[in-house]
Amino acid sequence: MKALFADQPFNEKYSLGAVDPINWARILAQTVYYFLAYFHVREQIPRPENSELQFVVPTGNFGDILAGYYAKRMGLPMGKLTTSTNSYDILTRFWRSGRYEKVDSTPGASLPSEGAQDGKPPDGGVRAT
Repeated sequence: MKALFADQPFNEKYSLGAVDPINWARILAQTVYYFLAYFHVREQIPRPENSELQFVVPTGNFGDILAGYYAKRMGLPMGKLTTSTNSYDILTRFWRSGRYEKVDSTPGASLPSEGAQDGKPPDGGVRAT
């Protein structure tokens, strides 16, 4: 993967993108965290059998929330699965627009002015956080 991303002509022709983490084994391992958290909470706080936990995942990208989605699909009693984000809001923009792009693709979005307080760089893209 690294070689493909480093190959500028190939990358320009095919517009490569990646969802972090690319490694499915890592996503599977992250799924275990949701089950572990559920069982720890169940030990510490007595809850009715039919109650569900809600998870808020601090994330700037896709891997942790995808693992939570899989845990829920595997049957973990989970209520809402929510993400929070910082200025690296590419995932938030993906859910709004359906596009996974470095540049803000939200319909009607205007580029922030120089020194804008919304955390986005002036070109409307993303910055490392």
